[in-house]
Amino acid sequence: MDFISVMVGAMATQFLLMGFYFFIFKKIEFLNLMLCGLSMLIFTLFVMFPEIAEVWQQYGFSFTIEVRNVFVFLSSAFYYEFVRKYLSEENKHAFFRKVMRLFAIVYFIIAGLYAVRNFLGESAQWMVGFFYFFYFANYLVQAYVVVYLLLIRDPRVRLVAIGTLFMFVIIKIALIPNYKAEQLDSNLTNVSIFSLLGLTINFLFFTFSLIYGFWVRSKEMTRLELERTMELYQQRVDISNDLHDDLGATLSSLHIYSSIAQKYVKSNPVKTKANLDLISTNVFTLMEKINDVIWSVSTKQSNVSMLSTRIKDCFVNIFDAAGINCTYEIDEIIETGITGLKARKLLLLFAKEAINNAIKHSGASKMRFSIQKSNDNLLMSIEDNGKGIGDLDFNKGNGLTNLKHRADQLNGHFSIETLKSGGTLVECMIPITNISL
Repeated sequence: MDFISVMVGAMATQFLLMGFYFFIFKKIEFLNLMLCGLSMLIFTLFVMFPEIAEVWQQYGFSFTIEVRNVFVFLSSAFYYEFVRKYLSEENKHAFFRKVMRLFAIVYFIIAGLYAVRNFLGESAQWMVGFFYFFYFANYLVQAYVVVYLLLIRDPRVRLVAIGTLFMFVIIKIALIPNYKAEQLDSNLTNVSIFSLLGLTINFLFFTFSLIYGFWVRSKEMTRLELERTMELYQQRVDISNDLHDDLGATLSSLHIYSSIAQKYVKSNPVKTKANLDLISTNVFTLMEKINDVIWSVSTKQSNVSMLSTRIKDCFVNIFDAAGINCTYEIDEIIETGITGLKARKLLLLFAKEAINNAIKHSGASKMRFSIQKSNDNLLMSIEDNGKGIGDLDFNKGNGLTNLKHRADQLNGHFSIETLKSGGTLVECMIPITNISL
């Protein structure tokens, strides 16, 4: 097997590899690089087998062997399109991408004009100088591409830059402008071989760039997954500690109340009944806290797991008893995104405390509970038509401190105000990035 066969085989392999990448990842840059290699492969075939032109002529095509140079221009055009698409961050590379787009279009047009010139023959000889100009202008564009890519502080891009540099240097050393069919000789054959060699090296560097990119992304995904696992673990530890504290305090209280009730069951029935009422209240409170914990750690996506559903379940009887008509305005998309254990727990506690405050102090007959999206934030609102609020003091144990603290724990913002129409509006705004797993 000779060197030419090896180069053609290597190019065909890289060609198939780019096609595979395009099929799997659906990214146009792979298709552009594949077409770049295909164009150069066709150029080489024309050089190695000049009788191809004679075969075409037998079928009525007037193209000559010089049509091979069309594919040189096409190869450059497709490569510029590849580079433009590969640098996908438009904001960072806007000017460079525009330049690449411009020259890709220019060389597509040049390739088309060269095909037309080849068809017209000697009558379009005046166009040769025009093609020479753009051929040598291509040197400057290619130098600009290499320098720009090398200046980008990204190892993946620099690998592509090094591959591009090798390709351009190898091809330019060997490729001497030669558009005359009668001058076709072994020198042009060597040029085509060097062209394939340069493209093969460039493809290899691009493959290394992909492998490196996959490795970096895999490493980053592993790191993020580990951080997520640790965060979930910490959230579960915090929730279990809170539950442990609540259980411990409540059970201690129940033990004391039951001892007192047992002691005075005969001598002081009134005191016994009061302690039994305290036991009942504490048991109910403890059940609510346990249900809240179970709800907050639930990962099953269903209507029952939604925050608004939990609020309805907690307050439907209380609203009826207090004569309050509560309406719900819920953005289901943003509510479904509340998946973080910490966010579920804190938002539930915030909502329950704000609603309880309104029920106890506002004297309202209507209430509105809302979960909406506001820019890149979740906005939870509790509004009532009660008597409003006076001067606020976050240090008097009126529950406002807890509301502010829970919003702060999610890097959010808490606000409370008296509306002009009367009533109170409590809002909690949390970045969307802090509500999900």
